[in-house]
Amino acid sequence: MQIVLITLFLLMFGCSTENNNYEPVITGKPYVLNEWPDSLYVQSLDSIIKAEPVKKDADSSEKTEISLNSFQMPKVISAPTNNEKPTPTATTSANTTKKVDPFPNRFMQALEKWQSDPSNPSLYVSVIALENENLFQLMGRFYKTNTNVLPKFYTTSALQSVNPGVSVEKIKAGDSIRLPRLK
Repeated sequence: MQIVLITLFLLMFGCSTENNNYEPVITGKPYVLNEWPDSLYVQSLDSIIKAEPVKKDADSSEKTEISLNSFQMPKVISAPTNNEKPTPTATTSANTTKKVDPFPNRFMQALEKWQSDPSNPSLYVSVIALENENLFQLMGRFYKTNTNVLPKFYTTSALQSVNPGVSVEKIKAGDSIRLPRLK
């Protein structure tokens, strides 16, 4: 009888569905890291960072800020140096439209559209990987353009999200990789 009473007491007071001890996550607010990520996660980040190219002649005095949004192509904003002179906006916009390679913009727009509807077969094509071919070589072969102008981390992670079951970082010969269909 005492066991039944103890059980009923625990059920009534110990298993409450109300939990008022939480704080909603607010974007832009820094949070303290309570636990360090495991070594497997850190190693995966290290391998991604090591794969990024490093410019040996880069000017370390110039600060660069990178803003990533999973729905838009990353934007790189450089702080102007003291030697640079501001140019009028009319000439800047006219010059940038001529210099911008249309491939990265078209690729990112097609990738964003595909990510919003990943099961739509009209938004992607499947390409079979060749021997000793990495993701960017495969894309270069398929799109017939220089794919090194794309941001490596963003492109790799975005394509991994729409290619479940295949490691786009370590492609094997015969793997079928789905790429966005450009229009």
